[in-house]
Amino acid sequence: MFGIGPFEMLVVAVLALLLFSPRELPKIIKGISQLWGTLRRTADEFRDAIMQEDAMQELKDAVDGTKAELRDAESAARRELMKARMEARRAENKLLKVARERERQEREAAQKTLEEGGEASEGEGLGPTGTVASGSSSVAAGNRPNPTVDPRQASTPAAPSRPVPESTPAPKTVDPRHASAAEPDGSGDDSSASQGAA
Repeated sequence: MFGIGPFEMLVVAVLALLLFSPRELPKIIKGISQLWGTLRRTADEFRDAIMQEDAMQELKDAVDGTKAELRDAESAARRELMKARMEARRAENKLLKVARERERQEREAAQKTLEEGGEASEGEGLGPTGTVASGSSSVAAGNRPNPTVDPRQASTPAAPSRPVPESTPAPKTVDPRHASAAEPDGSGDDSSASQGAA
């Protein structure tokens, strides 16, 4: 210890015998041994303190390392979370883009369908309106007199294609109350007729 070997110890003992008397040597040896013990105890305490401090430092380093690892893990988790959020936002943006594109395509398809339906309805509407126009023109022409046709000829009925048989007049029925009044007239007529014949 302290770099002192057996040869150095022998040199120290010879010097002590030369410097001190033999009666003082036991006291000096006792003091040296006490000093040695104190030095050893101090050295042991110092070593224990250093070892404890080293252990504490190791524990502290371990705790600090654990804290650093926890911080690193927390930062890594935050980075992963931010990355997941960014991916989720990208996916959401993609979905919104796809939805907008689909909505735009549906709108264009609906507009195209409406345009095609409008063109078809316009094409179909031309026929009825044309017929209505021709009908209205014919009606209007029917309301106007035809200049080539004589109105008197138009008012006379057309001759039937076959002759209609003549009908005989129905016999007259005479009311009995009026018969008495009618008879003198008839007799007068007969007498006037006979006179005319004569």
